[in-house]
Amino acid sequence: MVKIFGAFLSIVFLVAVCIGTIFLAYYGWNIAAAVVKGAKTLEPNIYVPLVVTLLTASIGLAATLYTQTKTRIRETEG
Repeated sequence: MVKIFGAFLSIVFLVAVCIGTIFLAYYGWNIAAAVVKGAKTLEPNIYVPLVVTLLTASIGLAATLYTQTKTRIRETEG
């Protein structure tokens, strides 16, 4: 009985994760499309710095998350 309940909860959890991922992907895509559409109406002297700023922010965020993950792993090992 416990194994069946655990399997049921696992399936429910996987379905919830799939729905959440689809939800985030859909709205993330809509937001990105709106940003691109709005940015295309800008002049090149505004559009290029906007792209550079978004790219720099993305790289900075990824680097910060990577560093925090490595630090957390080191703290738990030590």
